[in-house]
Amino acid sequence: MLGYIKFADALSAAFGKVFGWLIVLMTFGVSYEVFVRYVLGSPTPWALDVSFIMYGTLFMLGGAYTLSRGGHVRGDFLYRLWPVRVQAAVDGFLYIIFFFPGVLASSSRAGSMPRSPGASARSR
Repeated sequence: MLGYIKFADALSAAFGKVFGWLIVLMTFGVSYEVFVRYVLGSPTPWALDVSFIMYGTLFMLGGAYTLSRGGHVRGDFLYRLWPVRVQAAVDGFLYIIFFFPGVLASSSRAGSMPRSPGASARSR
């Protein structure tokens, strides 16, 4: 089991470092859309979707990377005084209460949303 955890942490770290560069692509993509929309007056229909997809990917992979590095913010003034087993129990409880319902809510809602602002109007 410890080998699996180390593998998952190493994989998460590798993906986090690689996908950290996604912010550069997002910056260029949004800058391109702003230039085309406001300077040339010809907005693209795909830029909003691409930026949402890239941001969601960055958010999820960045969260996994931060979790593997222990970088999430917590109330350390109490947390650091607790024994390691209590810290682990609190972490597990809070992941069950906050993280997993958030993932379920975002995954169930993603299928019901239109792809772009005008997608539902075009399908009629």
